Amino acid sequence: MSNEKVTKPTIETVLERLISFEGRMDTKFSSLEERLNINLATLEERVNVKLERLDVRFDRLETVVNATRGDILELRTDIRELRTQLRENFPATT
Repeated sequence: MSNEKVTKPTIETVLERLISFEGRMDTKFSSLEERLNINLATLEERVNVKLERLDVRFDRLETVVNATRGDILELRTDIRELRTQLRENFPATT
């Protein structure tokens, strides 16, 4: 019985310390989670801004590419016409 009296307060003390430790850890993890959520929200906002800028740039690039493609098609037509005119005005001699 004397062992029981000595052991019981020790177990209660250990349990109290564990419960106290759990409370401190919960507080720290809650704080860490809050900071991570803020940082992730900030990062997400920055990424979204960058993606929006990229979308705008790609749209501009697509416009330029389409205009260039149109110019190239027009140039091909002009070259064909020039070739036809050259053949008509300077027939090949063999």
